[in-house]
Amino acid sequence: MNDGVRMAPGFSSSEQDKTALRQVAMFAAKRGIPLEIHAYTDDSADTILTIFEQVAQQYDLRPLRWSIAHLNTGSPQTLERMRKLGLAYTVQMGPYFEGLAIRDANPPYATDNSPPVRLALDKGLVVAGGTDSTRIGIAGVWHAIEYHITGIASGGSVRKPASERLTRLEALTLYTRHAAWLTFAEQNRGQLSIGKQADLAVLNQPFMTMPEDRIDTIRALLTLVDGRIVHESPDLNTGQ
Repeated sequence: MNDGVRMAPGFSSSEQDKTALRQVAMFAAKRGIPLEIHAYTDDSADTILTIFEQVAQQYDLRPLRWSIAHLNTGSPQTLERMRKLGLAYTVQMGPYFEGLAIRDANPPYATDNSPPVRLALDKGLVVAGGTDSTRIGIAGVWHAIEYHITGIASGGSVRKPASERLTRLEALTLYTRHAAWLTFAEQNRGQLSIGKQADLAVLNQPFMTMPEDRIDTIRALLTLVDGRIVHESPDLNTGQ
């Protein structure tokens, strides 16, 4: 079922692989186990969703918060199927590095939307953000957040239309409230509010008002996890 890092359409799975995924999905659904599955392309997601729809005839998937990751060329039809099943969408930085490859292998519509975060949010899906830092990404989350706001791929090679980009608050929400929801932690994390863990960071620049193409330069001067200081920069006391 793994489409690797395929950029172009045309992926297909063997019947043996489809049967194996169906067995795994049934096993997880029966036991209430969360599941995330990798799908780089829309046709890969199509195969996966067909199997999930079969599983959903026996088990309600909505409470399980299953998700599809990457989905760089996801179509509105695929996202609608995900919505009906109650699936979430997890997005990483692949298109930031692979924008040219995605553009060269797909029609303009897919390129303009890659990754289709705006489409997903507008359909009401929960979209959670990551970096894929152990594979192809950058560990610093601010670079990923900047990418969702500017829509500019590496080196300025590709830029998403303004209509497909996110606001600053929307981009931040992917990595806070939505990420907490995906891990069933929304009662404790994801927002600064009474009764939740005191997870916060004091930043060296004002995220909401600084130039958007400089967001990746944000650094934490002070970081608290559950109210405990876990990081303190030497610049904290100098106001830098």
